[in-house]
Amino acid sequence: MGVKVAKDIPSHYYDYEHFSIIQFIKETDAYNEDGTKIDLKGQKIRKQSGQYKVDTRGAS
Repeated sequence: MGVKVAKDIPSHYYDYEHFSIIQFIKETDAYNEDGTKIDLKGQKIRKQSGQYKVDTRGAS
């Protein structure tokens, strides 16, 4: 049994991306860009069905 590779593999240039889309699958803590935990007074980001757009300025 062998692996079959798609004949046409689409290329993607991540250097042209301006944001990412993230979705939380479980409750989580929040951290800033240097890895320091953000104090949300005991609350966590809830699991949700929506998506967040994140760029260098933070979630929007």
